[in-house]
Amino acid sequence: MASTRNQFPLARDLPPRAIPPALHLTKQIRQIRCGTGYAKNARMALYNSTSESFLNYCRDERRMSKHTVRAYRLDLDRFGEFLTAHHPSVTLADISKEHLRAY
Repeated sequence: MASTRNQFPLARDLPPRAIPPALHLTKQIRQIRCGTGYAKNARMALYNSTSESFLNYCRDERRMSKHTVRAYRLDLDRFGEFLTAHHPSVTLADISKEHLRAY
């Protein structure tokens, strides 16, 4: 189930609903340590902070269920991983309907 190279399981190795919030930060730290490139990490940092702001809005202002917010978080994280894998040069402002359809 978990990768043998790391002491932490990778998010892709866990069932979709079993990803603890702290693991998302672990994934980001691991990407930075692996040297996946500053520009990519800067784009993903902006994507992640924008996603987190949206999730805080959903939780605090809209008073959405913690389960709904968690589901949104998983969807946003998966979409971010998709963008990183398939459209590495896209910026947050460049995300379009075509990217969503491709996802």
